[in-house]
Amino acid sequence: MTRAVAFLHGVYRRRDLPFYRALCRGRLTIAVDGGYRFFRMAGLFPDILLGDFDSLKRLPANLPPRTRVLRFPSRKDKTDAHLAIECCRERGLGAIDLVMPGLGEIDHALGVVFLLGLRDRPAARSGRADIRVVSPQCEIRLVADSRITYRRRGGDLVSVLPLSARIRLTTEGTEYDVTEAWLQFGDTRGLRNRIVRARATVAVRGQALVVRRFSGGLAARP
Repeated sequence: MTRAVAFLHGVYRRRDLPFYRALCRGRLTIAVDGGYRFFRMAGLFPDILLGDFDSLKRLPANLPPRTRVLRFPSRKDKTDAHLAIECCRERGLGAIDLVMPGLGEIDHALGVVFLLGLRDRPAARSGRADIRVVSPQCEIRLVADSRITYRRRGGDLVSVLPLSARIRLTTEGTEYDVTEAWLQFGDTRGLRNRIVRARATVAVRGQALVVRRFSGGLAARP
């Protein structure tokens, strides 16, 4: 396996189980502390269970031998999500989905989003966003001097939020195609453009967060 999916602490709903199960196929699965609640709900066991277990409180009694438990002290200088990414890097995994089912505490939510900046440099040079924050409603990626291509995602909304002082934005296959528009940090002109063609691209010179909201509120395909 070259991909991993890490389930973070949050509220998991049964109606979203098909989406979460699809994310697990063919990937290393990680329960990050309270994220184990998804596995309990789905009747599954993760490959790795890690954290300081302040949310989970106590370890499940029926874990199979194949589940590796990594316990960390509660007094530490990295979040459990950050440690999950490092765990994946140590195993040579290049693509990681961080499942965040809801915003929860806003500082933790923002901290998870900014973990996107921990991409490997080779992956960044190739333009591949190798860490993704995902929920049943949306995905968030970091684009740095590169582009994202979407296929068969008509109806999805795409928002581009500049992280650099200025970015140059170009979009194709969207309701409002953009040709080399300059956006400054804090600019809202890049929000909520709709994908209208079978193939759409978002190209950024500089750094930006790209948020794709799945049409209908739930992604049929992760």
